[in-house]
Amino acid sequence: MRKYIEFIVRFRWAVVVAILGLTYFFMKTGSNLTVIIDPNTIVPKSHPFVATTLKVEEVFGSRYVAAIGITPKEGDVFQPEVLAKVQRITQKLRETPRIVKTNLLSVAASRAKDIKGTEAGMEVRQMMADVPTTPEEMAILKDALLRNSTYMNTVVSEDFKTLMILAEVHDATAEDKKEGRVGFTYVSNKINEAVDAERDDSVTIEVTGYPPFIALFEKFAGLTPFLLLIAIVIIGIIHFEAFRTLQGLILPLVTPIIAVIWAKGFMGLADVPLDIFNMSTPILVLAVGAGHAVQLLKRYYEEYNKAQPNGAQYTETKFFNVSGIIGKFLPLMIGVPVVWGIYKGFQTGELGAAVVAAKDVGLITMIPVWLFLIWATIRLIMYVVAPAKIVADKGGIDANKQAVIDSIVKIGPVMLTAGIVASCGFFSLVVFEIVSIRVFGVFSGIGILSILAVEMTFIPALRAILPPPSQRETNMEKEERFWDRITGFYANTMLGQNRNKIFWITAVLIVISVFGISKLKIESSLKHYFSPELQVLKDDRALNQRMAGTNNIYLMIEGEEQDAIKDPEVLKAMDDLATFVQTQPHVGKVMSMAEFIKRMNQSMNADDPAYYRIPDNRNTIAEYLLIYSMSGEPGDFDPYVDYDYRLANMVIFTHSDNTSDMLELWKNIQGFVAERFPPNVKVNVGGSVAQSAALVEVIVKDKILNIVQIAAVVFLIASLVFRTPIAGLLVVTPLLLSVMTNMGLMGLLGINLNIPTALVSALAIGIGADYAIYMLFRLREEFSMGGNVDEIFRKVLRTAGKACLFVASAVAGGYAVQAFSRGYYPHTWTALLIGTAMIVSVTAALTVMPALVLKFKPKFIFGGDKK
Repeated sequence: MRKYIEFIVRFRWAVVVAILGLTYFFMKTGSNLTVIIDPNTIVPKSHPFVATTLKVEEVFGSRYVAAIGITPKEGDVFQPEVLAKVQRITQKLRETPRIVKTNLLSVAASRAKDIKGTEAGMEVRQMMADVPTTPEEMAILKDALLRNSTYMNTVVSEDFKTLMILAEVHDATAEDKKEGRVGFTYVSNKINEAVDAERDDSVTIEVTGYPPFIALFEKFAGLTPFLLLIAIVIIGIIHFEAFRTLQGLILPLVTPIIAVIWAKGFMGLADVPLDIFNMSTPILVLAVGAGHAVQLLKRYYEEYNKAQPNGAQYTETKFFNVSGIIGKFLPLMIGVPVVWGIYKGFQTGELGAAVVAAKDVGLITMIPVWLFLIWATIRLIMYVVAPAKIVADKGGIDANKQAVIDSIVKIGPVMLTAGIVASCGFFSLVVFEIVSIRVFGVFSGIGILSILAVEMTFIPALRAILPPPSQRETNMEKEERFWDRITGFYANTMLGQNRNKIFWITAVLIVISVFGISKLKIESSLKHYFSPELQVLKDDRALNQRMAGTNNIYLMIEGEEQDAIKDPEVLKAMDDLATFVQTQPHVGKVMSMAEFIKRMNQSMNADDPAYYRIPDNRNTIAEYLLIYSMSGEPGDFDPYVDYDYRLANMVIFTHSDNTSDMLELWKNIQGFVAERFPPNVKVNVGGSVAQSAALVEVIVKDKILNIVQIAAVVFLIASLVFRTPIAGLLVVTPLLLSVMTNMGLMGLLGINLNIPTALVSALAIGIGADYAIYMLFRLREEFSMGGNVDEIFRKVLRTAGKACLFVASAVAGGYAVQAFSRGYYPHTWTALLIGTAMIVSVTAALTVMPALVLKFKPKFIFGGDKK
């Protein structure tokens, strides 16, 4: 290690230029990173619910449904202006890319047919080919809708106050991707373009459905650069408070910023967009990188103070007088714009407004800092060209280089161990089926390896180029502050008579956590991820109340042979199933081929209500379909039955997208199907709600396994590095405590275990492993040099322990910025849970773990001396 770092210091300029060149390359490759959420990459495709959903999409074109409601502010829907709006929107949607034209449904859609009985038998015509203009024509349209009850509560409300347009969206094809028609923001914008042209004072128009909600995910994922910027500011403030030096503010940010650029560059090279999972990768890399940088800088100051206790002697002191003044006022200069930005952000509810407000004020308050930085840059150039003109003693310069070498030699192995542990934990995600989770794991692991690469090359080279710390700087870094009082309190508690209280408090925390975990519920609702105050949520509630429901569940009926769906027994079973399902909670409507067959039978019998049923004869059904085809269109039934009549699709409209409601409904359906359907007919469930249920079932289960998996990786690597499983147990103890506390807190606060919260637990383990590893390494190092046990523990807490506090505060602060993302609850949950995990894991690493070490005196730390 020493020869390696001496090589880096010797060729420091070449190293700096090489790393900056590589960073520029990754900056270019990551500059075009886009936010696209592809549901196909975030679902477990082997799950039966997902497999059925994909099959339904392939055969029937049904998957992502957008719903548009048009409600006149006065009167009912039978007004020419209102109906004309529906017709124009329907036509525009037919011309919109990625809309499944044959599945478009509204009163003006071509597949919405009036099946009417006549003296000649059955007449089929389009429900509204032209907009009716007279009262008589309006009455005809109303009668047609009442006659064809399939469309009641789906395209028109029961009270005739609202009309609804249902538009199904398909995945982006190769041609769509080539033309840039990707992502749901694109689709949602196109739908809004068609709708916005028709908005006026006469109607209320609401837009909801799967595409607008996925577009919301993409919108909040797009906030990542803003969140990253705020995180950098907050982490910088915490670092400045920790070190009170300019280098303490800037240097720990260099590593994570470069590592984030590298991670995004790798994603750009692989053409991987930001999505619901990997959108947190940049902030994760920023937080972890800042943590390692703080540990290294803290150790650098220790080694420098040993070699040069009084700091370097500079030729001029005015520079440092100014820097001291700037340093004292810097928290105020940064704090004022940050506080103002937070205020404006909460006032407006827009993160963009917060950033703009903070920037506008910061441009004024930070003027002294900008001038000082220009001055500092000039002096740095002078130092590089002629060091003796800036630093009076050569000993300070030599001590600087020696401190760089010694700090890396001593802390480099620890950093590599902690980084490898974290990266292996994230790389272990590649075993999961869901593509997006695998991508998140790979690029998070790459980001952490990038941190190690920068810390072991660029930072020591840069530190060797920079001027050595002055006496003022070393004195400020050594000043006792708030952090020292915390570690001092921990040391006094652990080394005094109250040591056992640590174990009692831990036991109480475990009991409370277990109680909270007992109240934890597994539940996921796509719509409950967002604030009810968002417009799309308001639209959804309004349409949900007036119509059959804005959520879709599909039941795919599968026969063994061609024309199986024409079997009267199968159709009767489907009809009975629809009747049964409509009695279940939250269900508003079921549409299926059986309804159309019943309507055909009624029309062929002079519209006698007694014949609104499935005929008993298979040939009669085939005859009705033939007659219908003579005046209907070939694609009218495409959403409900395949070409061979072997597969059928029943569409359930439901008011709830809660996965628990869906699973309960499916359980009841399975019981009904087992009793009523022929044994050679299969019924499977799919759709957006079913897909969410599958995602929760697999991800929550897998994430719990993933927590165990990452903990096992941490245990294994720690055991190998320290050559004893006891070390592995000591390292995972704080991590398991943080996970238990988080889950208990979720249960107590009523936060469900869902996709985002399950992901946070895995993140917490990946980030929090560093604290225990740094502490154990430092304990072993200090005990190897001998000394009083109490003094060793106090020193370790005062050095490595204090650095861990800096890191935990920076990580919690970095993630806390997500709380500013108002309207999107997963960001708030992440801010709360990561903050809690960091507090618990760092506190446990600085109290519980050292107390266990002190109690059991493991040989890998104490050696043969347990006195």
